[in-house]
Amino acid sequence: MSLAWETKVPEYFRYYSKGRYDPVAHLQFIYAKNEAHVSDDGNAFCIGRPGVDGLEFAYRNGHPGIWIWYPLDDEWRKVADDLPSLEQDWMSGELKV
Repeated sequence: MSLAWETKVPEYFRYYSKGRYDPVAHLQFIYAKNEAHVSDDGNAFCIGRPGVDGLEFAYRNGHPGIWIWYPLDDEWRKVADDLPSLEQDWMSGELKV
């Protein structure tokens, strides 16, 4: 992982680097620091997953907020303004992927 991402997304490294686990879904929906990774093209920093179809939550270069990557459609969709919003929407069941 490049140092550039650590400076671009300090919120993740400061408050979420241990990840977040959903006990109801039995899923680590926000990755721990050792699982987070930069995309192959270097344009996204993947920080979690909803647990289906290879989808991942990520920060994207040049795009504010948290996005979800749909690999089958080769498509991005914004899902939250920030990590606290993603976590809140996930845990409340409001987040639909």
